Amino acid sequence: MKTKYDGDLSGSKYEFLQAKITKTTASSLKLSWKKIRSADGYMIYGNRCGKKNAYQHILTIKKPNSTSYTMKKLKKGAYYKYFVVAYKNVGGGKAVITISKTIHSTTKGGKYGNAKSVKITKLGTSKSTSQISLKPGKSALIKGKSIKKDKKIRSHRGLAYESTKPSVAAVTKKGKIKAKSKGTCKIFVYAQNGVAKVIRVTVK
Repeated sequence: MKTKYDGDLSGSKYEFLQAKITKTTASSLKLSWKKIRSADGYMIYGNRCGKKNAYQHILTIKKPNSTSYTMKKLKKGAYYKYFVVAYKNVGGGKAVITISKTIHSTTKGGKYGNAKSVKITKLGTSKSTSQISLKPGKSALIKGKSIKKDKKIRSHRGLAYESTKPSVAAVTKKGKIKAKSKGTCKIFVYAQNGVAKVIRVTVK
């Protein structure tokens, strides 16, 4: 599988696998994801961060209930990038079910750190928000912010936004929500290491 430089693969989504780094040490990173009910296993791709470092296949996990894997023997204080592929065995081959967004995280012991959480605010306010109600055709602007765990975060990819139902409410790369039709959906706002916050949108 190929992705341009450090970018996401075409068709990848955050919603289903919700891949993230959940534990870091000076020499390891624990990558976790949500179980996909119809999956027969998962493939992990990764490398050191950097445009010249293409993603490489690390391993295939042939266990449908697996939801994490720890990368070991990594360099101290270095950034790494990963993505997860859920697959199903079909006709002697592997059919891709879904692909995670790319994850960028640093090991401990360096100058930079990782995000511990994400904060979402509505335009013009400083309070966190988790719900928005709109009428069809109306819009709202939200702003996400990565909250650092300890050290400054070196940006490899900005905060990203994803709607679970774009036909109900779509969201732009800058966080503008546009209500389309009546219903409810979720919008994920996720940091480069995969930690995320969810905002629920109701279109009346």
